[in-house]
Amino acid sequence: MLSILLIAFVVMLLLGVPISIAMGASSVLAIVSAQTVSPEIIAQGIFKGLDSFPLIAIPFFLFAAEILTGARISDLLFKVALGYVGRLKGGLGYANIASVTAFSGISGSAIADVAGPGAIAIRMMHRNGYPLPYSAALTAVASIVGPLVPPSIIMILYALVDNSISVGTLFVAGIGPAVLVVIGMLLVHAFYSRRLSVDADARPPRAGELARLTARTLPALALPVFVVVGIHGGYVTASEASVVAVTYALVLGFFVYRTLSLRDLFPIALQAALASCAVLFLLATSSLFAWLLTIEQVPMVMRGLLSGVGPIAFLLMVNILLLLVGTALEPAPAILICVPILAPMAHALGIPPAQFAVIVILNLTLGMLTPPVGSLLFVASTVSRVDLNTLTRASLPMFAVQLGVLALVTAVPAVSTGLVTWLR
Repeated sequence: MLSILLIAFVVMLLLGVPISIAMGASSVLAIVSAQTVSPEIIAQGIFKGLDSFPLIAIPFFLFAAEILTGARISDLLFKVALGYVGRLKGGLGYANIASVTAFSGISGSAIADVAGPGAIAIRMMHRNGYPLPYSAALTAVASIVGPLVPPSIIMILYALVDNSISVGTLFVAGIGPAVLVVIGMLLVHAFYSRRLSVDADARPPRAGELARLTARTLPALALPVFVVVGIHGGYVTASEASVVAVTYALVLGFFVYRTLSLRDLFPIALQAALASCAVLFLLATSSLFAWLLTIEQVPMVMRGLLSGVGPIAFLLMVNILLLLVGTALEPAPAILICVPILAPMAHALGIPPAQFAVIVILNLTLGMLTPPVGSLLFVASTVSRVDLNTLTRASLPMFAVQLGVLALVTAVPAVSTGLVTWLR
């Protein structure tokens, strides 16, 4: 049954079948062909993947992000970032990194960061003399900060799979590594901006105008703060926080920024519903797929291969494994398949759950920058119209810097656990 499951799964991926359908179809094919498991398990396995009340947080957080995106918050964030750093040599690049980072706390999605403020920054950088491949690569790599900060959908999925860590703790644990990712990108751009023939990219606005624009961004930037404080402080659960986030986003869009109208709500809700259905369907099929791997003793085999390995060697092997997995799978399905196998092994070795979770998420997010899947590169290529191979080559030095960040997170647990410990 295992051979049929894996062969069917790989063949479907090679044929371009969506990952959720590939997992579901290969699982059904394996069960039906084996004739040793009752077909009723198909419905039970799929239902089990959705039988969790905290899952309600996913569609609500997605809805809140779509509302704020529809309210054109990304335009405002980029203007403010440009106002502060546009006077510097290479200022547009710094503004790009800053706006993507700020928007991450609203969207919780790396892809949304590239398609939102990233797309605006790429066009402006190109008009001001930056090489288009460099502009697109800078945006794509900087956007990996999205899954590391609240309200990260990937972190919510991880906490659902690994019961040893809460969503609130994960949101806090990702802040330190996210800061390192941003610092790494700033250093990369500082190096390249000295070599590029660009001057200061914008004249600073008047102090009063910049202060007004900054004040307008504060309500939107307060959203991730409310989420972290509310969940980590025990004031609300992740599910309750997601509903509060939607209400807050509606108030901002209709009454604070006044950039939303009632006719905008239907397409926004439809987009959020489609995104939610995609995530939830993936959860349902991956639950059945993971169950089949379990009954076929795959976790036991992996534990046997890694038995006797120390914590450092284990983390190095996990990094290599997940970087390879990330080249073929998106973070969500990779987490749903790998974490139930790897997390118990990490906990048994005494590796802090927060550190291991961040290592997994950072690894798989970096996988979004590597072909053949490389969804971040694909989106950046689409919005910039840069050939994917050219974009991949332009991103390699930046990718190498982020591998250094991954190494630091792996070697120094305090990067991810320090803030969690301090806030207890």
